[in-house]
Amino acid sequence: MAHTQPTDPAFGRPGWSVMTTDRISDTKWGCITGGAVFGVAVRMYSLGIQRRRLTAWPMGHVLHGVVFGYVGYWVWRYDMRMKEILAEGYANQRRKNAEREKRIEEQMAKRITAGLAALAEAESPDPGNK
Repeated sequence: MAHTQPTDPAFGRPGWSVMTTDRISDTKWGCITGGAVFGVAVRMYSLGIQRRRLTAWPMGHVLHGVVFGYVGYWVWRYDMRMKEILAEGYANQRRKNAEREKRIEEQMAKRITAGLAALAEAESPDPGNK
């Protein structure tokens, strides 16, 4: 399955959107499961380094899985909060940009009308020179 980059709505060009969740690691259960698997792998690696049986005290495997899964949950929560903050920041930036563009357009409209008025005044015949 080919992976394509979505269009970023914040900037209107191809790129990664702030709220894109197209990977299993971006889901809550993906983070918890990934943390638990990593915890069990750490446990087995440490037993291997110590040259102990990999089945020594199986409750240790369970505890490592639970603890690292809990850490994975908090990593997911942190990631979601950061995405919310970034989305809020992008929305504020888009709002400020729209306000700035509107203010610039108003200033340009004033300058154009003032310039047209000055041009019309300069081209009109002076009634005092007859």
